[in-house]
Amino acid sequence: TLRVVSQKESNVVQFQNIKEVIKIGNPSNKIEINYYIAILYTYLNDGKKEGFLVGNIKNMGDMLIGEWPYNEENVSNSEDLYLQKLDLLTNSSKFNNICVIYHLKYKKYGRYVNR
Repeated sequence: TLRVVSQKESNVVQFQNIKEVIKIGNPSNKIEINYYIAILYTYLNDGKKEGFLVGNIKNMGDMLIGEWPYNEENVSNSEDLYLQKLDLLTNSSKFNNICVIYHLKYKKYGRYVNR
């Protein structure tokens, strides 16, 4: 299993406690998400594993929409939290095992389809 491999191989990150993507906010706001991108990483200094979720929102593009592991206490500080997450882009040398999981598209009958 992936868990066994992640215990033996340091470059394999196994995560399993993502039960669902919970939408928080105004339910009357109809946000259409085309696809999700998960970005997972390990901090070099303490080995802590974290990640965040990017959603491609129709007419807006890719937007940072969540974190992993989810911590309800951090919701009120979400702006500061997301600025910290951007540290991955500017100081990537602080991180290890950076993994990007994104949707695949395949061509079917002359057009691209999400898979």
